Amino acid sequence: MASAGEAGVVLDDDVIAWLARLCLLDLNDADRARIRGDLTQALGYVARLASADLDGVEPTVHGGDLDGALREDADPEALSAEVALALAPDVVDGHVRVPRALPDEEAASAARTR
Repeated sequence: MASAGEAGVVLDDDVIAWLARLCLLDLNDADRARIRGDLTQALGYVARLASADLDGVEPTVHGGDLDGALREDADPEALSAEVALALAPDVVDGHVRVPRALPDEEAASAARTR
């Protein structure tokens, strides 16, 4: 479990293993230790931010003046579907075929149970 320590949040092996399974990562001991340190540091920083005294501070999206910083919305000339498909390396039934980015359900299920 994760627990709050004096220096912030401490993540145990079970939490790191759970996160690795969610991300479908096969981590060795050195990777787990490095990720535990990185996440602990990041969560500690978030805890410090959460404890900041914000009384009297107005909510804002940006810290500076953004007048003129954003471009005007425009409808740029886009590629037609025909041109885009003609440029694609692999087209099937009018759709661009791309390599699988996620494992099939059987592989994903196996990874969740590791």
